[in-house]
Amino acid sequence: GPAFRGEVSLELDSSRRRRRIELHAADLRVARASVETDGGAHRGKIVRHPDRETIEVRFSSLLPTGSLRLRLSFSGRLRTDLCGLYRAEVGGSRYAFTQLEAADARKFFPCFDEPGMKARFQLSVTTAREHAVISNSRPSTVDELEDGRKTVHFERTPLLSTYLVALAVGDLECSRVTRAGRTPIRVWHVPGKNDLTAFGLEAARESLLRLEKYFGMPYPYGKLDLVAVPDFEFGAMENAGAVFFRETLLLTDPATVTLGEKKRAAEVICHELAHMWFGNLVTMAWWDDLWLNEAFATWMAFWIVDRWKPEWKMWHDFQHHRAPALELDGLKNTHPIYTRVRTPEDANANFDVITYEKGASVVRMIERFLGEAPFRRGVRRYIKRHRARARYSGPRGSFRREHRGDRSRVDRATRLSHRSRRDKTRTRAEPTGTLPGTNDRGRPAVLVANGTGVADPLGGTSRNPKSLERAESAPPPPRAARADPAGRGPTAVRLRQCR
Repeated sequence: GPAFRGEVSLELDSSRRRRRIELHAADLRVARASVETDGGAHRGKIVRHPDRETIEVRFSSLLPTGSLRLRLSFSGRLRTDLCGLYRAEVGGSRYAFTQLEAADARKFFPCFDEPGMKARFQLSVTTAREHAVISNSRPSTVDELEDGRKTVHFERTPLLSTYLVALAVGDLECSRVTRAGRTPIRVWHVPGKNDLTAFGLEAARESLLRLEKYFGMPYPYGKLDLVAVPDFEFGAMENAGAVFFRETLLLTDPATVTLGEKKRAAEVICHELAHMWFGNLVTMAWWDDLWLNEAFATWMAFWIVDRWKPEWKMWHDFQHHRAPALELDGLKNTHPIYTRVRTPEDANANFDVITYEKGASVVRMIERFLGEAPFRRGVRRYIKRHRARARYSGPRGSFRREHRGDRSRVDRATRLSHRSRRDKTRTRAEPTGTLPGTNDRGRPAVLVANGTGVADPLGGTSRNPKSLERAESAPPPPRAARADPAGRGPTAVRLRQCR
């Protein structure tokens, strides 16, 4: 199958002298490792640990403390299972897309692939001149190459977790630009579907304006691209500044769309945009707190859309949506909305109706119990206090610290949020130990990273769905991998990740 290759450069801040550095890489061939310091270059030996999806770079002498630059060359294959950097084909046109949540950034490029290890990214992508390239930030410059290709350099992103990095390459067209305040909003799609973008643009604009008002804070990213992905496992993915959607949840035909389809599309769009603050700007430090990300965004989507279209009576639909969660919660194998996560497989298993619908029901109960205004004040304080950070929720910390009103009501409400029908023991989020790439205090040692990768897009297959965003339709059927019919050269991708 088509391959990609590249180089990644990671700028590290090491708190102690060390002979080895461990970082994540899965299904990648990594070679030529070296570290640059003020004292010169150090060549490293790469040791693979496939059981924990990491590589370890070992050095013959101790590296100094302070700033280090780790350089790695890597290569891999465009995937066919709709994760990492994967390929798709529509109407003879080839595409490449990323899907990196929960722990698939390591399948795209070597990195410190933990949600708590946030950094700034800068991408440069080399591809055929006719291809569109979309990422988290705006393009800054475009270099035309002599071989018929171009290199698109993107602006540096704000602090992001690795699972929020986004890339789309291929024959994509964009809609007209609409604005929510100063934020430009566009819908990207395969050719011939521009007539289906009007409602998605309207829903995104109306949602973004109301979300900014609710959080009391402007949209935190420079632009908003909504990308209709032809082969996509999830319903949608909240990549910062470049949200990816299954086509049926973003593109609607004004001549045939039903009210139910409009409500569903608006809810999913608003859900993803709510993540821009609650999930992207303030991020869980580990996947134990996935429920807080997804439950809040699920509740927020109904809250916002109900304010935009009160005649739709969105809260009536909410009662139906939570019915599957009540059914699952009645089984012996149910789980609390807060669940300890120790592996990426554990994290993937938690994308279910307990996390989303039951979690959203608990959030709604707390909001109704505390009152709309006190709850909103607490959310605003929480976002402002922890913006651009990775945050553990703790057993009752968020509400106790951010709500300064009736403490007994807050205690009762937060005790409720950490109990389950079958697990009456209050639980709390704790670090899972020192992570790869952290210093001896368990804090991330990596401050800056950048890199380069290459790909050549082609068709795709599907894997078992994780039911993210409650996608209504089944995943697309598997396709057989095919050889590159055009025999074109690779598409190059450069990442720059900065503290």
